[in-house]
Amino acid sequence: MDTLIIGFGIAGVSIAHQLRRNNIPFHVIDSPENSSSLIAGGVMNPTVLKHYTMAWEGKKFSDYAIQFYKEISNIIQYNVFENFKINRIFHSLGEHNEWIVAADKNTLDFFLNKDIHLNPLREINTPYGYGSLKNVGRLDFKNIINKYKLLFGTNYRREVFKYSKLQFIKEGIKYKNDLYKRIIFCEGYGMKENPFFNYLPLIGNKGEMLIIKAPNLSQNIIWKGRFFIVPLGQSRFWIGATFDDSDKTTNISPTAKNDLLLELEEKLNIPFEIECHDVQIRPTVIDQRPLLGLHPELKNLYIFNGLGARGSLMAPHLSKFLYDYIFLNKALSTSIDIRRFTLEKKEI
Repeated sequence: MDTLIIGFGIAGVSIAHQLRRNNIPFHVIDSPENSSSLIAGGVMNPTVLKHYTMAWEGKKFSDYAIQFYKEISNIIQYNVFENFKINRIFHSLGEHNEWIVAADKNTLDFFLNKDIHLNPLREINTPYGYGSLKNVGRLDFKNIINKYKLLFGTNYRREVFKYSKLQFIKEGIKYKNDLYKRIIFCEGYGMKENPFFNYLPLIGNKGEMLIIKAPNLSQNIIWKGRFFIVPLGQSRFWIGATFDDSDKTTNISPTAKNDLLLELEEKLNIPFEIECHDVQIRPTVIDQRPLLGLHPELKNLYIFNGLGARGSLMAPHLSKFLYDYIFLNKALSTSIDIRRFTLEKKEI
């Protein structure tokens, strides 16, 4: 077999698709533990609504991602990306001018509609109005992962990967009874347990979210106040997510739940019911850039990680960069290449 992919969140799906479309044989080993992708909201928005700016390479990532997800949708015969309008709730009248100025910028006018909406709404409390984003939407993380892996048959295995079982031999890399030319690690925050790449400064950021049921809330709009309110279908909504840099556990927090509930009680004028409270650790990096590339000493070990809160936006184009790096010998940008960090000498 040519390649082994470890992990099947949005990074693993994206690089697997690059291999599949280029007829590169591969296996996938995916941990039974939930990845952060499975419980993410899936909002694909290339703007930073807190500051009314464009995210890093936002337009390029967005253009590539939309076509990428259309291709996958056609393959699995299920639409994994839907265009949703995002309504940004203003917190003061002063934000009106900031919004209008931002909407006139060449980098943002494709996404920000300059109109300010002041009309009161029955279901959402917007005392200072709201602005709308276009050409944005939501990726159905759960179905893209669960439906795409069905195409792989026995080439997809749901099991815990054992680093100690790797053997580096002349012919390649042996794992149990299989021989591979290379391994690509797409483990998200699980990289902290990877003895080959845990020298990299993946800091992680804990996010907690709620799933609520609100039959009287529109299923066609994503709302953004302090948190996102994202429609999931069947009157269910994803609410989140919080940010916590200090707690790296996956224990749910009453404090985070209260923060989310306060936002809902302030923004929603309609009844809702909480279905579940969940948590994830986002794979964030100290310099806020992804981690791609080849291990500095152990050749044929690669990493694809550090996508943070914008995995749905960045993963497709980044997977193309990684594919080109591995198979076409094209250099990675220094901003994403792990060579920007030094390997500390230790036992591996």
